[in-house]
Amino acid sequence: MEQYEKITESLSEIKERTASVETKIDIVLRNEEKIDVVKDIASKARDSASSAHKRVDNIDKWMFAIGSTLILAIISAVLGLVLIG
Repeated sequence: MEQYEKITESLSEIKERTASVETKIDIVLRNEEKIDVVKDIASKARDSASSAHKRVDNIDKWMFAIGSTLILAIISAVLGLVLIG
């Protein structure tokens, strides 16, 4: 009889541990799904940031060109006034 109680106790412990493992596996699987979603969002954000970076670079190039042209125009006007005047 005592042997059956030990076996029953062991089986009960195995059942509890198995339930615990199942719970942990479910948590891991749910986290894996969330990680996949986060990876997709991060990938889209990286692509968007890359695109924005290219646009900012183009704006910087145009600003440099416009600034250089204005400075050259001002210098030309001053030199023109000095040479004419």
